[in-house]
Amino acid sequence: MNTRAKIVSFLCICCSLIIINQQQYPDMHYAPQECPADNNQLPTAPSTKCNPIIEPADLHIATEEKHDTHFSRTIKVNNKITQKMIAYSKGFMQYTPDFTLTINNVPIKQGNQQQIVIENNCITVGYTYNFVNGYKKGSKEIEFMVPVTEDELDITFSWQDDWRVVISGAQPHKVISEIS
Repeated sequence: MNTRAKIVSFLCICCSLIIINQQQYPDMHYAPQECPADNNQLPTAPSTKCNPIIEPADLHIATEEKHDTHFSRTIKVNNKITQKMIAYSKGFMQYTPDFTLTINNVPIKQGNQQQIVIENNCITVGYTYNFVNGYKKGSKEIEFMVPVTEDELDITFSWQDDWRVVISGAQPHKVISEIS
């Protein structure tokens, strides 16, 4: 099959698909349906034939539907970070830092739980640590994605994990900021 025949076949298939689509969705308006291949000629200039005509009202409805995807919900967050998890060992010494955890900028003390409002199934977890009065300090903020099915999260911590913060049932999405 030569190139011209392939193009003509492709154009006929496109027109056929649009006709089928129009039969399935009769409310959508289409331009007149004249397949360029009917004359056994290739189109020489851009054409609107076989292209759907989208009314401005249809665009407005689609735009409104897009904005309706924003939602918020409340979940329960359990801070299960222990002193042993945040401690750092060097040689025979073990150091425990001053440590602060926040979820969506709400501080949660170790061993406590908090009801947190999340938006679009996304939470921001931040932590700061300070060893030996500022000798070693830092902070990190991480965005996590929370599945719709999860309404309670347990937070733990590990220096060996690349993300450091581990949340049961949620997936780390991106690091927002980090200072070491």
